[in-house]
Amino acid sequence: MYVADQLNDRVAVYRQNGASADLLTSFGSGDLTDPLGIAIDQDDGTVYVSDAGGVTKYDSNGAATPAFTVDGGFASITATGPLAFDQAANALLLADTTANVVRRYSVAGVPGATFDGTSSPDTFGTGSTFT
Repeated sequence: MYVADQLNDRVAVYRQNGASADLLTSFGSGDLTDPLGIAIDQDDGTVYVSDAGGVTKYDSNGAATPAFTVDGGFASITATGPLAFDQAANALLLADTTANVVRRYSVAGVPGATFDGTSSPDTFGTGSTFT
């Protein structure tokens, strides 16, 4: 189980042990500020974490991916929220809490479509009316 540990600015990884949980490891200390959202790519174990500074991508060993925020991708986001990983589309979904939209990004951090709540439920549109 991955937990966004805002008090310690890290992601804590726990294993269930009966009615309690044991801390296995943690990562992100020094990289994260108030982590909020966590999404995991089940194919390769990549962990995406949103925090006050944007989105950071970690490999399956907990090492931050260098130069991940290029091409106007995650670096352009200043207000982040919950994350989800769309396994079928191999894409990250991010709740942009300032623009009130859900944004889709490739695993390389390249911006894709935006869902604003005005288009049909199964498509991404543009705008800023999603509340």
